[in-house]
Amino acid sequence: MAAHTALAGQLGVSEELLDALYHIDTHRHLFTARELVALRFAEIMTTSAREIDEELWDELQSYFDDGEIVELAMVIGLFNCFNRFADALRIEPPTPTRSPQTGEAHQGIAERKDTETYGHERGATEGPDQGSL
Repeated sequence: MAAHTALAGQLGVSEELLDALYHIDTHRHLFTARELVALRFAEIMTTSAREIDEELWDELQSYFDDGEIVELAMVIGLFNCFNRFADALRIEPPTPTRSPQTGEAHQGIAERKDTETYGHERGATEGPDQGSL
């Protein structure tokens, strides 16, 4: 998940919230009930999809309509595919560099070009077995 958290940070997600994703149980107060259900769905779908039970479906349906549940499942599955692909090919995420003027992290020219060319960062994934959603 390291590459995903790096990208989320670049998109403005706070460091506190990114850190909380690794310890959701002790940081539940940072997430809405809707987010917690989606995160639990992502975790179970990633690690043991056949264990999604009626209780979880009922909770999902109380916060999301059928189209949103399908979209969640598709995004989770797609990122799992990215993770497995990158793991199999041992693709390492790009390391952001710091601007000497502002100290802010940014991508190098090659990474920006990949993002512009492909619509995403190539190699910006890490397997779900190396961290949870």
